Amino acid sequence: QSVTIDYDATGRNLQGATTVKIHLGKNNWASSIVPDPAMTANGANKWRYTYTVPADATQIDMVFNNGAGLWDN
Repeated sequence: QSVTIDYDATGRNLQGATTVKIHLGKNNWASSIVPDPAMTANGANKWRYTYTVPADATQIDMVFNNGAGLWDN
C-alpha cells in the first residue's frame, strides 16, 4: 500500500524553501531511499510525497531537508 506524507514548513526551518526533500527510511533507519526524493509543492510552505510502503516495513522514518544542509525533523 502507499502512504501520502504532508509536510507544512510554516514557522519551521524550511519555511520559504524552494525545494524540500524527504529523507525516508524504514524500521528505525535499517534502510533508506538514496538520494532523498524531492517532495511536490502543495500550497504555500506545504509539500507532499507519496510512498509505496514495503511489505516488511513495521515503521516509517522521515525527516525533511532543502538539499543544501538545512534540516527539519
